[in-house]
Amino acid sequence: MSAAHVADTINAFAIAMVVVGVFVVSSRWPRHVVYLVALQSVLLGAVGVETAWYTERPHLFVGAGLIVAVKAVLLPGLMLVLITRARGDAEMPSALPRGLGLALAVALSLFTIETFSGDPFQTPLGAARALPAALALILLGLQTMVTRHHVVAQITGFLVIENGMALAGLTATYGMPLVIEFGVLLDLLLAVVVAFVYSRRIQEIHGDLETHVLRELRG
Repeated sequence: MSAAHVADTINAFAIAMVVVGVFVVSSRWPRHVVYLVALQSVLLGAVGVETAWYTERPHLFVGAGLIVAVKAVLLPGLMLVLITRARGDAEMPSALPRGLGLALAVALSLFTIETFSGDPFQTPLGAARALPAALALILLGLQTMVTRHHVVAQITGFLVIENGMALAGLTATYGMPLVIEFGVLLDLLLAVVVAFVYSRRIQEIHGDLETHVLRELRG
């Protein structure tokens, strides 16, 4: 397998992750957002497998498997349990109209990818779009967290940001040592579990999962 083919494949996976991130920003339904983040994490795992195969680094296979297991299966499963138990299937409120939010996400993604493609942002594998796509994912995650007033959107926005950081790490430095990757995923899992617990509490007190009710806690 040639380096050019590997670079093209990684570029395709990275762009696909950005497209999924745009849909995360524009989606109105909690379950749809969870499924989209799971799909994005599978694509990230595919980047890890492709990188591991070409560089012949076995620990990257393990890291890719952990990514899929934790971020594409375990965490989405926890969020679906939260949505089911909290009866949080209602449409998620947004600070922006859906069309405007989608247009902003698309414009942000295109601007970031086109501006930062090429040197000095090209990865060692030659994937010119990977690092710009990673930056676009971080910005899309921030947009999700800022504009969506819903607990599930806050969690998924955080996961999109983490996926962007992981994409940058995989393509720029061939990932971190396995023990560090495991620790990062464990921290991520604990953060989502804590958010899960507090989300249940918000639902019990206020009857929904919208975050605007937290303003009532201000003194």
